[in-house]
Amino acid sequence: MYQHYPPLNYAEKDAMDVAEALQRMGFPRDHIFRPAKTPATKEEIEEILYGRLRKAVGPDDRVVVFFAGHGVSRKLPRGVEEGFLLPSNADPERLERTAIAMADMERISDRIAAKHILFVIDACRSGFALKRTPPSEQLLLMADNRVVQIMAAGLSGETAVEKKGNGIFTAKFLEGLEGAADKKGVSHLLHTWRF
Repeated sequence: MYQHYPPLNYAEKDAMDVAEALQRMGFPRDHIFRPAKTPATKEEIEEILYGRLRKAVGPDDRVVVFFAGHGVSRKLPRGVEEGFLLPSNADPERLERTAIAMADMERISDRIAAKHILFVIDACRSGFALKRTPPSEQLLLMADNRVVQIMAAGLSGETAVEKKGNGIFTAKFLEGLEGAADKKGVSHLLHTWRF
């Protein structure tokens, strides 16, 4: 349970559904790291990202990091907004110390040795500090040695919605994994971002 925010209906189910879909695609079960309880604390998330995942991943591996939960933004003193992903223990009075700043995604990816990293984020206001990549450039990026991409539920001011057993973003992501992306194109289903 979130300590300072309302509960979400489907975030835990979203994570379980994505894990099952990745297993069907060939990701081994013992390579899927989940927190012991959900929603996870910041410390539990960081233990997976900086501990277990970093030790298990090599330079030729591909990694998918999925987050379903709350996201918020806060205005900084100079008027710009900063976005945060909220672990269960996020404190609205101390976001910079208890939440995960969207601006830190690049730092997180730098600490993971994988060749390809995909962050999939189903949270409100999850598009902060990221640059939209035109579809024509996406293939060029994939040809580089290392690719880090983020698929986010919306732009910095948009709200993520839950409906019919999953977050709407997660439901579309799962459809894409099951083959709909091949028919409609990933850019039609999801916002794709890069650093």
